[in-house]
Amino acid sequence: AAAAAAAVDVSVRLQAAEKALADAKEQLRKSVEALGQAEANKTTWGKEKRALEESLKAAQKAAAEAEALRGERDGLRAEVDRLKAAAASQERDLAVAKEQARSLSQTLSAPATPAGKKKDKGASSAASTPLPAAAAAA
Repeated sequence: AAAAAAAVDVSVRLQAAEKALADAKEQLRKSVEALGQAEANKTTWGKEKRALEESLKAAQKAAAEAEALRGERDGLRAEVDRLKAAAASQERDLAVAKEQARSLSQTLSAPATPAGKKKDKGASSAASTPLPAAAAAA
């Protein structure tokens, strides 16, 4: 009877062990499946990470190029302003030269003054004023 009881006890423990083994196998299968999914995700995440890094590099390069272009644009604006100022200065010089030329022309076309009379002081000073380079070029 003791042997029969021991056999029943061993049989019950064997069934419990088989059940535990089946549960462990199922858990192992799920773990392997989860590990496979994690590896797939890791690969996907790695690809996404590389794509994001490349996008970041491209954005940084574009930002650097934009900054360089802003600097170039500012330099060109400064050059345009300088050229406008130079043109305005030349226009003023030309206007002065035209006025001096007109005055000189009037002086030269005026009748000669007799020896006893005084010359027109304004005409004399206009004639002796040197013409700016812009007037000479015009």
